[in-house]
Amino acid sequence: METIILVPGIEGSCLSLGQTPVWPPTLDEIAWEGYHRISELLDPAVVATAIWAELPVWEGYSYPVYRPIMTKLDQIAGRLGASRVDFYYDWRVDLWQTAPAFTASSEMLAQRLAKAVSDGATSITLVCHSMGNLVARLVLESRKYRNANWFARIGRLICICGPHLGAAAALGHALGCEDGALGLSSDDYRQIANNPLYPAGFQCFPKPGTEVLLDTSLGQRQQNQDVYDTAVDEKYQLMPSNARAAATSWHELDFKNRPDHVTYYLIAGTGYQTSNAYLYRGTTFVQTITVDGDGTVPVFSALAGSYSGKYTMPGDHVGILGTVQLADALDEIFGLSQMRTFVMAKAGITINLNKRTFAPDEIMQLLIIPDTPTTAIRGRLTVSAVPRAGAHSGAAALDLVPYGGGLPLEYQGPEIAQISARWTAPRLPGAYVMRFEGDSHQSSEQSSVVFFVNARSKSPLLRRTPDGRSTPAN
Repeated sequence: METIILVPGIEGSCLSLGQTPVWPPTLDEIAWEGYHRISELLDPAVVATAIWAELPVWEGYSYPVYRPIMTKLDQIAGRLGASRVDFYYDWRVDLWQTAPAFTASSEMLAQRLAKAVSDGATSITLVCHSMGNLVARLVLESRKYRNANWFARIGRLICICGPHLGAAAALGHALGCEDGALGLSSDDYRQIANNPLYPAGFQCFPKPGTEVLLDTSLGQRQQNQDVYDTAVDEKYQLMPSNARAAATSWHELDFKNRPDHVTYYLIAGTGYQTSNAYLYRGTTFVQTITVDGDGTVPVFSALAGSYSGKYTMPGDHVGILGTVQLADALDEIFGLSQMRTFVMAKAGITINLNKRTFAPDEIMQLLIIPDTPTTAIRGRLTVSAVPRAGAHSGAAALDLVPYGGGLPLEYQGPEIAQISARWTAPRLPGAYVMRFEGDSHQSSEQSSVVFFVNARSKSPLLRRTPDGRSTPAN
């Protein structure tokens, strides 16, 4: 029996403290109140309970997280007569080294693989997203598990938006020069990343030897600041023990050690400015250098190394999981004919954003992605506010509240696979739904996009220029 195991990324598993959920945040925390349970989130007694599938926002609309790919893999498993397994894990802890209080994420995955084989799996496909790729690669490439009786059953590794060379955004969160998200402030992210019990965020830093932090006050040969050097960590208030854990895990990762019997497929999202390096003057933030990517992982990192197949497609780091293009790629990898889940009167459109949480009036980067390449699109992007539960009384049913007049969008010309656009985030905090309504194309409830506005998301170190670049706050 073939078994498909889904391995989510950082923040992608639900965490509970006893019977009390502590992650993911609630809708109120993301959109209005901010996340104020950091002490609970940092408690060593927290355990993983499930993959974060979705966050319902309004009837028919949700922040989907892993629900789209879970549904797609269920379809694939049904067509193949296979089983699908969720691997959820504590995304805070060390990916490689087991400690007395915690089992390493890679060891947890190894245990789950052993159980899958004992349950009857004859072949295994690992489908990994974001940091989950590093967890799986540590199992495959470290040589620690080569002699295990289940190891030879692994046949495929499907890597979606994997930080195979690291992601500078992880360093940015540890430095405090990336915006917050999902109700967490930039200070919250910095506190989590630099907690010595939880080095996983550091283990997503760009691999050793990468120029990712530059001090422009020094001579050119001295500008590169090695974030794996203790003196540099102390200079920028980074946790040295977490940096050492990151260096150790990177030492175990090498595409040259890919097992011969495992086929790697790499999938990258494109179309968004993605952090690649940070410029400082001394210890004062100056500027973020960006490259093309999914808004979190650069394309060059997601497609690095040895592979048997690679795919690039428009989409942000999480939104890509719900695109038709990813669904088609998965069908192809599994050797299945392409399958369309939704039948619509008009051609479909998927909307992706560079992130899901914005500060008031922040510039949003949009991708409008038709299900198939097209020569013409005509319609309008609309935004509606989600009424806050409990904020209204009376018998009248609440509905989505239109915000602004919408953004006309028209294209006619050579065949294209995406259209880029910009939008200014609403001024008022809350949850919002963005849809496309047109003569030729439309978005469905599943392919529209939910986003959030929360003043806590903005880093105090940053302000945004009209083109969306990060510069120091005044």
